[in-house]
Amino acid sequence: MTDTSQASLAGRVKPRRTKPAVGVLALRLGMAAVSRIAPDRAAAWLMTIFTTPHRHRVPDREVSWMAGATRKWMAFDSKRRIPVYEWGEGPTVLLAHGFSGRASQMGAFVAPLVDAGFRVVAFDAPAHGQAEGKQTALPEMIDAIVDVAGVEGPLEAIVGHSLGAASAVFALQAGVAAKKTVLIAPPDYPGTYLKMVARFVGASDRVEGRAQARIERTYGRTFEDLQVVPVARGMAQAALVLHDADDSQVPYASGRGVAEAWPDAELVTTEGLGHNRILRDPEVAARIVAFLTRD
Repeated sequence: MTDTSQASLAGRVKPRRTKPAVGVLALRLGMAAVSRIAPDRAAAWLMTIFTTPHRHRVPDREVSWMAGATRKWMAFDSKRRIPVYEWGEGPTVLLAHGFSGRASQMGAFVAPLVDAGFRVVAFDAPAHGQAEGKQTALPEMIDAIVDVAGVEGPLEAIVGHSLGAASAVFALQAGVAAKKTVLIAPPDYPGTYLKMVARFVGASDRVEGRAQARIERTYGRTFEDLQVVPVARGMAQAALVLHDADDSQVPYASGRGVAEAWPDAELVTTEGLGHNRILRDPEVAARIVAFLTRD
């Protein structure tokens, strides 16, 4: 692993401590009560919270990024379709967004990649963006990459953010062919984030364990099988891992651990960009283009 750094003009931003909102307090009180009285019902509730992405308002900058895209629909399963977006011509780079994200979040990379001679493909994962469905989890995000790559490939590279980065790793493990991969803020283990959600909403350890079992049964993969670092150790592709030191959603240590495990990986550390602004930093985009165009 090569470790390089890239300081951003944004500088370091210290998070402010705020009191929980009234709705959050009510949620915690309700979850605590149900956890004691009906742990199975609380586990089902926690699973619903954990597997339901938030669909945020799309800002104007992302609307403009998507304006030039060609969109088509692809069947994901018998009940849901996902939209696939395309720009430019040349070797194909697939963009994969994270949980509660959308294809348009990755839009700042499109113009630099197209200008560098690449065809860019992106998609909204199930239950995200304009895609159909309300709930999803990491195994379905992996399947979405496999499905899109099967239609839109062969791939020159996959660029994934957050859970999209983890999904990209498992898609490569599943046989998707790509010469290079770019992982932005990759998480390592889904259990870490279920525990974070469980603590935030006030679920007990017993409820957390039952929720994990429900998620594993529903989506057909155990959390132990979805650890990124063990898979990274066997990867042959060249990888670029970018992670911000101030990321409050996926700890920097996670990205560093993935880069250290990957045999041919370069780690780039940014500062002051956090978890999402890293996706629209011009220097980050330039670094990705340089990596993908380098022999």
